Amino acid sequence: MTPLSGRYCETSVSVLFILVIMLSASCDSPPIDPSSSTDSLLVAVLSDLYLEEADIQLAAAAQSDSARTARAQDGLETGRRDSIIAAHSLTEVSFHRYMAPYLSRPHELQMLYDRVLDRLNLERQQVQEQ
Repeated sequence: MTPLSGRYCETSVSVLFILVIMLSASCDSPPIDPSSSTDSLLVAVLSDLYLEEADIQLAAAAQSDSARTARAQDGLETGRRDSIIAAHSLTEVSFHRYMAPYLSRPHELQMLYDRVLDRLNLERQQVQEQ
């Protein structure tokens, strides 16, 4: 199963958003405009985090049962997550600050989630066309 196919995609992205929400919930930060350019940045960061997590899940699936379970439960390492966030010129603190307004705005969070899925589907189409 590819990282962007059907049920696997929905489950992994859902897990990613739950993780982001849990990590962001502890941050008190001033609200920002969810329609700002920050939204595009968040879509890029969350897409990259999803793809990295999908790679981990695929690698775990290729291993023995016990190794697969251990690796899948470990998930994305903090250092790797921080590297992905830093690649977008953010710190963990700024990433959480940008995510904070979405936690109190479920509709905007859903719209952000939809844009992440749209971006991932576009990337999948581009890969398939090559």
